[in-house]
Amino acid sequence: MTLAPISPISPGSVSAADVFSAPVNLSGASQVTTDPQVSSNAAGNAVAVWLRASVIDNTDPTICDALDKCVVEASQFNAGTGAWSAPETLSSATENATEADVVINNAGNAMAIWRRTSGLGTVIQASFFNGTAWQGGGPTDLSVTTGSPRGPQITEDGGVFTVVWYRSLNASSNAVESKQYTGSWPVSPVQLSLGADENALISRVVADGNGNVMALWQGQLTAGGPFFVRASRFNGTTWSTPPFTVSTGAVLGVGETLAPQVAIDDAGNATAVWHQSNGANTIISTSRYSVGSNTWSSQVPISVAGNNAFNARVESDAAGNVTAIWRRFDAPLPKGDAIIQAARYSNATQSWGTPVDLSSAGRESQAQRLGIDPSGNVVAVWRRNNGETVNNDGVTPISIVQASLFTPTSGGGGAWGAARDLSAPGQTAIAPSTDVDSSGNVIAVWARNNGSVPVIQASRSVELGGFTAVPPVRVFDTRPGESPEALRVVEKIKVGGTYELTVNMAALPGNVTPAANLIGAVSLNVTVSAPDAPGFVTVYPCANKSEVSNVNFVAGQTVANAVITPIAADGRVCFFSNTPTHIIADLNGYFPANSGYTAVAPKRVFDTRPGESSNALLSAVPKSQIGGTTELRIPMTSLPGGVTPANGVGAVSLNVTVSNPALDGFVTVYPCGKREEVSSVNYVAGQTVANAVIAPVSTSGEVCFFSNANTHVIVDINGWFPTSSSYAPAAVPARVFDTRATQSPNALRAVTKTKIGGTTELRVQLTNLKDITPPNGVSAVALNVTVTNPDGPGFITVYPCNARGLVSSVNFVAGQTVANAVIAPVSAAGEVCFFSNLATDLLVD
Repeated sequence: MTLAPISPISPGSVSAADVFSAPVNLSGASQVTTDPQVSSNAAGNAVAVWLRASVIDNTDPTICDALDKCVVEASQFNAGTGAWSAPETLSSATENATEADVVINNAGNAMAIWRRTSGLGTVIQASFFNGTAWQGGGPTDLSVTTGSPRGPQITEDGGVFTVVWYRSLNASSNAVESKQYTGSWPVSPVQLSLGADENALISRVVADGNGNVMALWQGQLTAGGPFFVRASRFNGTTWSTPPFTVSTGAVLGVGETLAPQVAIDDAGNATAVWHQSNGANTIISTSRYSVGSNTWSSQVPISVAGNNAFNARVESDAAGNVTAIWRRFDAPLPKGDAIIQAARYSNATQSWGTPVDLSSAGRESQAQRLGIDPSGNVVAVWRRNNGETVNNDGVTPISIVQASLFTPTSGGGGAWGAARDLSAPGQTAIAPSTDVDSSGNVIAVWARNNGSVPVIQASRSVELGGFTAVPPVRVFDTRPGESPEALRVVEKIKVGGTYELTVNMAALPGNVTPAANLIGAVSLNVTVSAPDAPGFVTVYPCANKSEVSNVNFVAGQTVANAVITPIAADGRVCFFSNTPTHIIADLNGYFPANSGYTAVAPKRVFDTRPGESSNALLSAVPKSQIGGTTELRIPMTSLPGGVTPANGVGAVSLNVTVSNPALDGFVTVYPCGKREEVSSVNYVAGQTVANAVIAPVSTSGEVCFFSNANTHVIVDINGWFPTSSSYAPAAVPARVFDTRATQSPNALRAVTKTKIGGTTELRVQLTNLKDITPPNGVSAVALNVTVTNPDGPGFITVYPCNARGLVSSVNFVAGQTVANAVIAPVSAAGEVCFFSNLATDLLVD
């Protein structure tokens, strides 16, 4: 709660529209854990495995090394209950387990594998989960104990589990081996590589759903020679012999192929990716396997030359559309920070698209992983330095786990959402893993330090039943003879003094809203008309009135403000005015009970006026006007009385009132550190005016208030959105359009530079709005709509195109600049329309 110098305005980044649950701990809070892996099936059930240290060598921070002992633990996620099971130990506590992997099939059966080391040697082990319990009697040995077998990987197809690994044959060669589980394991593995004639490493394996399997590895065919990408295909009966040579081993006569990965579609066509030198830089290359010709194509580069790209990952959907991601340095080695990039292969065009950046430049990103469902919904996760330091030591960087989702569209297109944080700030999170079920639900796991030891955490994309938009509709109007079509009949007299108006917002006619027990809050536009004297209106769940203002007015004024109000248990909302006035209320949507929005009875957060609001939640706010070169920083988490929690708050719903400003101007409300030139409240000198604001909070839980002229500010809160809600706040407010000539050249949408009004409407696409909104899945947008320089008195209606009602979103008089918050439903085409009954310029943020 300080006045601080204004930081330079910067665009910042924005949140994606994808929704993830708050992280949950899978492992014990006092147990050291690492390296989680996760797999999900069509029903959304999942299995996660990880390593837990049972004996720790305190002289080396690396766990599960030769001096430690680690065990494999597992937990199952039940999509029906939404709960994870208690962890269960799969491997022996007297031996050291590493390199765990897991897969679950659509029948609910799972197989976990790992590498076990003991005094008897090293062996690949497996444990089977039958949908209810892990196998009794201990794990099964898959490999021999000689040759130090390692690198186990697993895939599943129709109940058949295929495992590959590699092990040493002699001092200069390793062999790739495989076993398949068909109700039991065979006695001996199958050798896929050329044995002593090949040095084969880093095996990978995938299955196509029709009994075919593709195994891939990095092979050296001559001692000291270059590495090639090599492959063998299982056709349901036998593995191909000899193996395929997928790569040439060199590009422009230099380099060798390293770190290969493979994906496969339902038809059995496969895609391999790897990195190799082109003589100047390390690039990502790819080759495609065709079932029809039983051949691999010539390799092609898919990353852009210039800087170094490493460690690609690849996945394919059922139709053969492929996604690859990799880590690319945005400056020359060795000091350049790395970003995560992605490229998409279209099966329709048989070509790769241009790489796009998923993570932001300027900080290190690494440990990228991919997941995909049959329909082509993709998730990428990675670890990124977020600029904090552990224990504020100024040295050790904190890493967070981030994710970006690709949503496909008809015709083979689609778009990536902006990166969003999955893990909480404050402690380092590492080693993410992810998967996507057939409904597009994402599950992600990682290891995060809890202040003393790393614990395994998980998050799942969820639908929390967020805001339900409806075309704007008039609920009531107290003016005699007006709005006969209103949904509720009320007494046609002014509200004020000892008379408060009670209106039931539940079960509105026409199924506009459901029963009271299904609603948590309603989103209204509340208009005051012909008040007798200056005053204010308070909107609240009946029997829970607070001394806060939702609409401020002067005598005779017509003015509107957006209000998100909780409802009482019986569905009622009350309207009180301290002086008699007519009130009109329009509804544009509601928040279901138990939705992502948590409504609270309106409470005053702070008031900068000396001697006022002694009962405000925050009393230490400077009692002076703000404006000019300072900003007011206000913590919006941990508000007293449990109004907001300490963590997990993504945005707050506020009513922001300006009082007695020295000059004409505006207030901007924003997450601290990321201010844009947009207005949240517009005012003229000496005016008292309010506006509703949905304000994202910063990573430290703060919201900032800036005014370009000195003014007092009063702020009330009526609810908050968790970070896991279906409300996706922009990291900073952004200007969408501006009809004024020569103004707002950087607006996100170009519109005709002329006033709107009369017989025309302005149609604006509000989906696919750069990184602010995704192309699909948007039901409504939260806007600030500003009218400036209107030709006369009138009103603006904001509505989903083709569904205009006789309601007002902003009321104005000639020459006035006035703003109002609007939660606007979007049409099926993603458009929002703006209509004015008189000509005026319009700005929308």
